Amino acid sequence: VFDLGYFAFTLFDRVTHSGNFFVTRLRQKTSYEVKARGVDTDVYRDSIIELGKHRADRAEHPVRLIEIKIGDKWHSYVTNVLDPKKLGVEQVWKLY
Repeated sequence: VFDLGYFAFTLFDRVTHSGNFFVTRLRQKTSYEVKARGVDTDVYRDSIIELGKHRADRAEHPVRLIEIKIGDKWHSYVTNVLDPKKLGVEQVWKLY
């Protein structure tokens, strides 16, 4: 679990290359492109994204964007665990 102070595409790529996993909040104003949409409800969304919109600043590996609505506010997390069966939304919420 990374705090936002450690939010860096190069760090995420290194963790993924080493065979480890991470979860962190999505930093506001982070650019990304949605590559595949999964669950999309009024309180939970799950997508596969590429971080960085421009080739020069794009992360090497895709990540999973998990968005959870609590009250009126959406909370956004990213992880390199792409399979929701291996890391569910409730687990992400509890981890963070």
